[in-house]
Amino acid sequence: MRVRAKLALGLAAVLAGLVLVAAWLSWLGMRETVRTGMSQQLHALASYAAGDIDSDLNDVVATTRAVAASLPDAALGSVVALERHMGLLPMPMGPIHLCIAVAPDGRALAQYPLQPPLGNVNFSNRDYFRKVLETHEPAISRPFRGEISGMPVVAVAVPRFDDRGRLFLVMNCSFNLLHHRVFSQARSSIGRSGYMYIATRDRTIVLHPDATHILAPAPPHGANPAADRAEEGFEGTLLGTDSSGQSALMSFSQLKSVNWFVAAAYPMAEVDQPITESRNRLLVFTLLALGASLLCAWLFAGLLVQPVERLTRHLKRLGGRADRSLPPLPRRNDEIGELAESFNGLLRTLQERETKLKLSEEKFAKVFHASPDGILIARLEDGMVLDFNESYERLLGYSRDESVGRTTAELGVWVRPEQCRDFIEEVSGEAASPATSLRSGIAAAACATWSPPPSSSTSPACPA
Repeated sequence: MRVRAKLALGLAAVLAGLVLVAAWLSWLGMRETVRTGMSQQLHALASYAAGDIDSDLNDVVATTRAVAASLPDAALGSVVALERHMGLLPMPMGPIHLCIAVAPDGRALAQYPLQPPLGNVNFSNRDYFRKVLETHEPAISRPFRGEISGMPVVAVAVPRFDDRGRLFLVMNCSFNLLHHRVFSQARSSIGRSGYMYIATRDRTIVLHPDATHILAPAPPHGANPAADRAEEGFEGTLLGTDSSGQSALMSFSQLKSVNWFVAAAYPMAEVDQPITESRNRLLVFTLLALGASLLCAWLFAGLLVQPVERLTRHLKRLGGRADRSLPPLPRRNDEIGELAESFNGLLRTLQERETKLKLSEEKFAKVFHASPDGILIARLEDGMVLDFNESYERLLGYSRDESVGRTTAELGVWVRPEQCRDFIEEVSGEAASPATSLRSGIAAAACATWSPPPSSSTSPACPA
């Protein structure tokens, strides 16, 4: 693999790692931002609905107080007068559909509207009625199913005192939880399948989008830990379970007028939908960024290795020229420049040595060919003739063309075979004194690529 490819792959791997880490951190931050924003919005909806419910309950209390105050003192001593004055009430009054004047002992004195009739209903055993008697303050009942209407209702009881300050009666007005004008904000849907519901802290569902849940007991402790915390007074947003058993983001807000709380449930499938869409977009962007990173890495690697490639091409061109006359590489102020400068210096040194070697070869050639003495050059290991000058050509009697490539034994250079061995010993420094003669009778210089003579008594360079 070429250096550029390796460098590009390394840079691409680093950039890809950075892009992937940045994408992962961005997605985590995006998910946290979306969930945090959704939690805040959900809690804002629950808090707004809780405020609206408190306002509705206060309005019902105020209306009931106004009904009680509208009864003249003269009518307090007569049931007939009470019925006549209550018959003047503009029923229904908003969500209030029934008002009953109750004596302190729990007996119903009068009601409006008259139908359905009360019968023998007694209120003395009802906790909100007893609370009014104890505190002389208005009280709101727990949600219950009305004995007359059979509908889920909430009753508001307000004391009415006579001119002497004595408790004379309790005005009991009730409203239907299913009435469209009560708790309207709590009936709002959230997204496609999110919803709100109202529950008491003692685990009774007050209002729910599914009417079958109204007045039903809440799930047992442990089934929804988030709702369990709301029953303890918690306000905020937690991960919980909705009525269908699915994971949901749940926000809780406590009411001020009663011990109820409002819960807003938003399924996590919908909460995470924008996160999933953002993740898909981020994935596409990441793939594009990876492609761009690979392209940038390839281009950047090309810029980095361009000087090396130029140096390589320069060396290739230099290797193809016999005169080594290419101009030097341009100067650079980096490691590549230092390498090029070192190479230029080495090239100058080689050129100087080559020039000196050529001069030396030219001098040797002139001496070799101009010498009046016969000079023969042969290999020591096999006696092959490599060259000889014109003087030796005249002495030997053979031309260069027919002699070069043959051995001295084939040409009959030696008078006696042992003279060949003596000559080799003399050249290698093993002979005691030079006593070798050639057939020509003239001393010869054996110039060869020397290697130590073989240990056998007969050298391949010498005839047997």
